[in-house]
Amino acid sequence: ADLSRKLGASLTWFWGKYHLPIPRDHMLLYARGKPLGLPHIPEPTNADIDKYHALYVSEVKRLFESYKEKLPQYKHKQLFID
Repeated sequence: ADLSRKLGASLTWFWGKYHLPIPRDHMLLYARGKPLGLPHIPEPTNADIDKYHALYVSEVKRLFESYKEKLPQYKHKQLFID
C-alpha cells in the first residue's frame, strides 16, 4: 500500500497457472471501474463505513455483470459477496 501511495497508482499482482506469473489455459479479463471518490474521514463511524462499503460492493457487482458475458465460462455465474 505504501508503494501504491508513493506512485499515486494502484499496483495489481497477476498470477496464473500454479500461482506463478505464467498464462493460464483460458482467457482472463481485467476490468477497472470508475474512481469512487471516497472522502478522507479521520474517524469514520460505522454508518460511514457501511455507506462506502455498499458503494464499493455495488460497483464491483456492476463491473462483474457488465463484463461476464465477454468470457464464456462466466456467462452463467453469479457474483457472491458476503
